[in-house]
Amino acid sequence: MWTNIFRLQTMQLESDCPLASLCELTYNRSFLPKSSAVVFHIPDISWNYSRGIPTVPDLPYQDANGQRVNVFLSHENPTILRTMYMSGALSRHVHNFFHWAMTYVNTSHVSLPYGGFWLPPAETTRLGFKPIQLPSDQNTILHNKTQRGILWLVSNCNSNSKREVAVEALSKYINIKIGGKCGKTPEDRNLCPKSRDCSYLYSNYYFYIAMENDICNNYVTEKFWERYTFPSVPIVLKASIYQG
Repeated sequence: MWTNIFRLQTMQLESDCPLASLCELTYNRSFLPKSSAVVFHIPDISWNYSRGIPTVPDLPYQDANGQRVNVFLSHENPTILRTMYMSGALSRHVHNFFHWAMTYVNTSHVSLPYGGFWLPPAETTRLGFKPIQLPSDQNTILHNKTQRGILWLVSNCNSNSKREVAVEALSKYINIKIGGKCGKTPEDRNLCPKSRDCSYLYSNYYFYIAMENDICNNYVTEKFWERYTFPSVPIVLKASIYQG
């Protein structure tokens, strides 16, 4: 790893990875001459976090022998990449620099989705995976439903997907509780402080908004994957993105 991940050294090899014994992952840049691949997290080479502005990227020399693979790592959608990270200094410095892409898109050289893949129960058992036990008792689920309507916790109030337009139209027919930065009252804006676990709120509602801020192939983020275990029904913009 040439960079951290949002300033933190969080990337690691999973213990159950069948190839873990064949790989070594390090943040030590002195290993660069010996490395087969070097991974660059795009926000961390193109953004000055303390000042909130783009910066000249910190890149190593090119491998003259062409033996090293430079890997472009990002979980951002194309719009965010173009407007925040790939404009200006970075776009001028990385022309023909990267060889592989490591993104959420399933056609990337290395596919790194936000979540995983759904499998039929029989296939899960055959492959040796442990099934996830989701809430299924109707009485228990309904007992916690103290609020009618739909919950939406949101901080981006003007998205490229225009999800806020869809939500506004939907709100004409059913009550929608909007919390976070886009809430209409101080109470709503403080409904779920950033550092607090608000999972209990989802259990109180029958439905919740899981619309993404952009509509892109395979772009299914934590808005879905961190909440699919909650006994509440997600509402998305485009169901086909979640299928297959």
